[in-house]
Amino acid sequence: MGGSNRDVVRAAAATGDGVDDAGTVAELQDRIDVLSAFTRGLLFEMDRDGRYLQVWTSEEQLLVRPANELIGRTITDIVGPALAARFLAIFRRVIDTGEPAQFEYSADVPAGRRTFSCAARPRDPRGGGERRITLFVYDITDAKALEAKLVQAEKLAALGLLAASVGHEIRQPLAYLFTSLDILEKEIGPATVRSAVSQALGGIRGGARRISEIAASLDLLAGPRRTTAELDIRRPLQAALDLCASALSRVRVEKKLDEVPHVLGDEGELCQVFANLLLNAVQCFVPANQIVSTIDVRVSVAPDGASVIVSVSDNGPGIAPDQLSHIFDPFFTTKAEDGGTGLGLFITRGIVAAHGGTLDVASESGRGTSFVVSLPRAGQARRTDVPASATRPSAEARTGIRPVLHSSKPSVVTRRRLQVLAIDDEPRFLESLRLALEDAHQVETRTSAAAALELLREDPDRFDVVLCDLAMPGTDGVTFYERMQEMGIADRFVVMTGGAFAPRAADFVRSGVCPSIGKPFLLERLLALLDEVTEARHAS
Repeated sequence: MGGSNRDVVRAAAATGDGVDDAGTVAELQDRIDVLSAFTRGLLFEMDRDGRYLQVWTSEEQLLVRPANELIGRTITDIVGPALAARFLAIFRRVIDTGEPAQFEYSADVPAGRRTFSCAARPRDPRGGGERRITLFVYDITDAKALEAKLVQAEKLAALGLLAASVGHEIRQPLAYLFTSLDILEKEIGPATVRSAVSQALGGIRGGARRISEIAASLDLLAGPRRTTAELDIRRPLQAALDLCASALSRVRVEKKLDEVPHVLGDEGELCQVFANLLLNAVQCFVPANQIVSTIDVRVSVAPDGASVIVSVSDNGPGIAPDQLSHIFDPFFTTKAEDGGTGLGLFITRGIVAAHGGTLDVASESGRGTSFVVSLPRAGQARRTDVPASATRPSAEARTGIRPVLHSSKPSVVTRRRLQVLAIDDEPRFLESLRLALEDAHQVETRTSAAAALELLREDPDRFDVVLCDLAMPGTDGVTFYERMQEMGIADRFVVMTGGAFAPRAADFVRSGVCPSIGKPFLLERLLALLDEVTEARHAS
């Protein structure tokens, strides 16, 4: 307990202050010792002038001064007049009104900078005399830190929804940008396009495609729930590299992404794993370091062939040995001054473990750090038929965009002219879509689902294909499909999506009950899809 509690009680007995005899002293001491040990707090009794009359604690390191140095001195003597004025105002208000008070404060003590919660209550001595104040003080430093971390964790949890929303908003203007580019190239014609114009249009299309790839990468972070599927591990890895491109621009990134067997997992969660490891690697570098900052990213197969290995290594300062064993602990961070939450690696290891894999770390001071993710290969692993450099989640698998090789001779495709109804709440997209399709098909557009449904009820067989946006105010694409089912014409429905972040919409797209095309898309992809839907209807 320390000597202060008993010494103070004996001193109180010697002065006769509220203590009748030795038996009462012993009983009082026992009760105070139990209270101090149980609460691990501080208990003070003070007078109106802030003079320490009694001090009890089992945690001497939480006192600004040792207990025997406090007794008889005022709070002004201990903490100075400026800070003492705040406490004295509270103490005197409690004494004068008889109403308790609760407040918080921070102080430098032998245990370091700590935050305390203080409950102040008035006390009238049994033998009469001037009213005093009793203070029960307990250390809330760790609780405050945990509260801050949990708030940060809630912010991180909201990023998935934010990513989905941002991705959707990016895709809407991209959709009519792509269709407008198709119109421009069609109107100008390849025979008359000057080199400068052709290069400019190619640059615009390349920039737009890059934006669409970033939007596709955001999709990987926005999934409402885990979806386990067989996948090429290089896809979420490349998505993470794309998302972290700005941060990675400050360092040299060396990649060796070997072709490997597929794994079973959720692309979004694995993208989160790799993004966190990449950002951790970037943040470790010291700006003044003269060594070229390098991050090495490798994908390989374990020697026994049972696992796929992804390693992220850096040549930074490394992790101190005393910190290495805590690196995956929740709320442990070496980046407190830079706003580190201490949750990144804890969550990352949890995601990897949920995939049946392991996340290990090796580090040497002054030589760098390496994180190694090991995931079991899928039971019936398939090998991709695309090179490692082409594995980013961009093409039509996620956005409907496939690379286009421009030829000096325009291709000629004979198509049956279809009656197409397009529904979207973005008028500019609808206009660009109508202009892009008008040479091949007859297109009518509506900006509201209600108006489009009214048109279909008048003549359900009027349109060969119905293109409908997924996310619209009021009646969304899922409900629109259900209405077409009721009319018996759902077989001509195609959903256009700029990102499904509501669970119901995401489930609908994943179910594959109808054809879908992601925004933005190339005109040739949309034309091919219209043909496929029409042929499938006629075949059935």
